[in-house]
Amino acid sequence: MRIAHINLFDFQGGAAKIAEDIIAASDAMGYESLRFVHRPMRPDARTIPIPLLGGPYQKFSEAPQDGIVPHVHATALLPILLHPAFVSADIIHLHCINGGYFSYLLLPFLAVKPLVWTMHDTLAVTANCLQAQYCEKWKTEDCLDCPLDAATKKADGIDRRNILQKTKANILQTAHFTAVAPSRWIERLLKESAFKNQDIRMIHNGIHTDVFCPHDKKEARKLLGLPRDKKIVLFAAHGGLKNPFKGGKFLLDALRIAANKREQWFLLEVGAGGEKIEYPVLGMAVPYVQDEKRMALYYSAADVFVSTSLSESFGLTVCEAQACGTPTVAFAAGGITEVVEQEKTGYLVKVGDVETLFDRMKSVLDSPKLADAFAEQARKRAERLFSVTMMGEKYLRLYQELGAAKQG
Repeated sequence: MRIAHINLFDFQGGAAKIAEDIIAASDAMGYESLRFVHRPMRPDARTIPIPLLGGPYQKFSEAPQDGIVPHVHATALLPILLHPAFVSADIIHLHCINGGYFSYLLLPFLAVKPLVWTMHDTLAVTANCLQAQYCEKWKTEDCLDCPLDAATKKADGIDRRNILQKTKANILQTAHFTAVAPSRWIERLLKESAFKNQDIRMIHNGIHTDVFCPHDKKEARKLLGLPRDKKIVLFAAHGGLKNPFKGGKFLLDALRIAANKREQWFLLEVGAGGEKIEYPVLGMAVPYVQDEKRMALYYSAADVFVSTSLSESFGLTVCEAQACGTPTVAFAAGGITEVVEQEKTGYLVKVGDVETLFDRMKSVLDSPKLADAFAEQARKRAERLFSVTMMGEKYLRLYQELGAAKQG
């Protein structure tokens, strides 16, 4: 069986990580896999770059890059349709669609093959935004009068989000495929959206529980050059605290409360980029960590992992932290509510509630007995529900089912 994956990145970010784990499971079964990638990060024999087209297509690529128009005008997928790797593929697997390379107009042409589309975020459900948890205009009003556009209303008066949603709804009547949700939350959104008539499945994301596993805290801190006598609060996200979707400002506000109360906490920010942020407490910034074994050391070195994401389809970093036996305090955003078990593996906090966020962090940091209980249950839960082996097996069964249906 030949599987062709389509993705924004090859080796960076959560979607790329999940795709690579699925490819590894496919390799183990003797399947042939390759990637069509819009922004390849490193050379690989199985990676086929798919840049935007120039020449006569340049005008399409120059369309306003407001995050909405590219989903109609983008040209990167055009060459795929005649590429030998696409023609010979048995299954097409679509992943991350942001980055300005994906066009819904070409979706029916991708779906001439059995197509699997893993929804790594809510961009497909909405008109290219991550606000599905807080705004339901995508469901009842086709994203009319989007709050995100209120301050930047287009001079031409054209509601592009509404046009995109209507275009998408029409296309989805002719393009039929399997939409995979990485959480029950995304599954529910799909069933309430224009995707409701597609074949919808739920497969939780998986992690390498043999890599993301508990390490001795003192040894981890020694190896990483971290203070041994501080209560370490870990925050990890691509772009660090400056990533607006990860809600870093809420953590900083909670740490200001800690500083005012003279708590001796230490902030460890992993994924930081650009100009350094001034922390309310002592701390240390670390760039994005690609090496999973090293990242597992960071998780193990921390006393608590904090996630203030405003929306998460699953919560991969939260799952990795828990597999390392690190108690978690997280905003109850999207799929994270399925990863953290309230008051058993950590605490879930209402999104934006800074006071409670501080209180729950303090509860974990001030009670080693509670932290140990959370850590033990978090590790067990990760092994039971979120292993990469389980995820791979479920995707392979789906491939086999679709392949058999095609032959039949």
